Amino acid sequence: MTELKTDCVLFREYYEKRLDEMEKRFALQLSASERALILSSSALEKRLEGMNEFRTQIKDERASFLPRSEYTIQHDKLADDVKDLQLSKVELAGKASQSSVNIAQVISIIAIAASFISLILRLIGL
Repeated sequence: MTELKTDCVLFREYYEKRLDEMEKRFALQLSASERALILSSSALEKRLEGMNEFRTQIKDERASFLPRSEYTIQHDKLADDVKDLQLSKVELAGKASQSSVNIAQVISIIAIAASFISLILRLIGL
């Protein structure tokens, strides 16, 4: 019977020792889990801050963008101005051509007048 008591005491000590080890291991795992949770929370917080900065940057950029309707209005005005400039250039080129024609007419009139004068002088005999 003493062997039975000894065995019981040894089993109880073994069981308590194992239970203490399991409690320590559980406490260690719990603290590791808490640290991991804190680290992941801080990482998530940093990520959210980065996303908020990105969101703010996009919002600022959108505020500086030109709306499509305003772009269309301005583009149409510029296209009309370019068309007016092209027509003005064509008119100037036409006016330059007209002045060339006028100069040629004056020269031809002078040449015709000179030929008439020459013809008249030959007929008169001078």
